[in-house]
Amino acid sequence: MNLGSAGTYPNGLTFSPNDLRSPAILQRVYARAELDDYGLSYRDFAAAISVTPTSETYEGVIERYRSRLGQTNLTFAERQQIEEEFANSLRASLATGAVVQFNLPARHNIPPAVGRMVVTSIPDVWADIFINQLGVLDLPVPGARTNLISSDLLTELDYPAAFDALKTAFETLYARIDLARSISGSHSLSSPLTDRTLYDIERDLHNLERFSLTHVLEPLTALGINRSPELTQASYQFQLEELGRQIRLANENAAILDRALSTSDTLLVRGADRRLSDVSSGEGMASIPATIVQQFGPELVDRLVSMSVENAGVDFRESLIQAKLEYEQRALVLGVERERIAHRLALISEGRELVNESRLEEIFVTEADRLVEALNSDWDDVQAILAQANLERLAHDKQLFQPLPTPDAVGRTAEFISRTTLLAWIAAGFAGLLLGMFAFMIRALLSNP
Repeated sequence: MNLGSAGTYPNGLTFSPNDLRSPAILQRVYARAELDDYGLSYRDFAAAISVTPTSETYEGVIERYRSRLGQTNLTFAERQQIEEEFANSLRASLATGAVVQFNLPARHNIPPAVGRMVVTSIPDVWADIFINQLGVLDLPVPGARTNLISSDLLTELDYPAAFDALKTAFETLYARIDLARSISGSHSLSSPLTDRTLYDIERDLHNLERFSLTHVLEPLTALGINRSPELTQASYQFQLEELGRQIRLANENAAILDRALSTSDTLLVRGADRRLSDVSSGEGMASIPATIVQQFGPELVDRLVSMSVENAGVDFRESLIQAKLEYEQRALVLGVERERIAHRLALISEGRELVNESRLEEIFVTEADRLVEALNSDWDDVQAILAQANLERLAHDKQLFQPLPTPDAVGRTAEFISRTTLLAWIAAGFAGLLLGMFAFMIRALLSNP
């Protein structure tokens, strides 16, 4: 079958071929086909169903991009863009199709018609459950806001707060690009406003962030320019207190997890010693079949018990370690942010005079206005591409898949075409022979009056 989306559902959720083998789907198909009447258990039925990804466009994608990448006059940026599009198209081509197979051992006497009904029912039930119960066709819609950020808002804010607002706008736009990119096929769409793709928009956004936000506005903010020092100091002081609270909370959570890890290590060691002592004394042998001891000996049994103890709780311990590392990393990131704000607060508190402060403020305002215009333009382009992607996803008329002909049907079609072609050639040859004979007879009559 041909899926309606490449690797994701229309609402952006990741698709997996195993979704078609989920218990909710197989149980409904098993009941609908009344397979228990044929002596087929649900366990055997579930084991006989396989779903594998397939693609009919894989070779076409490779051939198309091979010719594009073979051009010798490409710039580095153009080649990088084509390579990224090629990787996305390749992943998409391998996620647009799936083959559902129902393979049973010979001992099960299932009529072929029932088998075909099972295979066709699985995608139907899957589409019904995922559309009506899980809402995979509830598409992300473009935001209602016309602009991402308002220049009037920045005018009312002090310079440090305006810088933070612009930084937040960048993060929001990056998140919107990721949302649009999660919709299959969106990487090949371009905005009707500026004819830019998502790659073009993200590239321009990276340049703005690097050369305008980071290299111009952030240094100006770090110098301590401000309109109202008292208000800015109060804002920074509040941020420092909030960051300190979050850092303490992250460190406390990491310490709690560290104590839990130490306790689990102690319990595992004690449990191992106790189990090994029980095995050595013979008290723990009651749960081990005597045939194992007789066949392999007590040394192997001791080793098996030791391995089970060592591996006990490994997954839980790994989850604790991962959570602890995340809290510690969060504390470090928040600490860096706190140092940055503390440095700004110290500069403002000193109350020192800046050389050409009015000129620096003018540069900040000009650059901020230019950023606002560029960010809003990028936002409009992403919204337009997102709207196009949503419309294309709805173009399949509320369907998640389209059935493709089976290999047997394709073979029969090819065979029919071959027979038809052969008959056409025979008929054309016979017609040519008749025309030749007719022309010969006419020539003979004309030559003999």
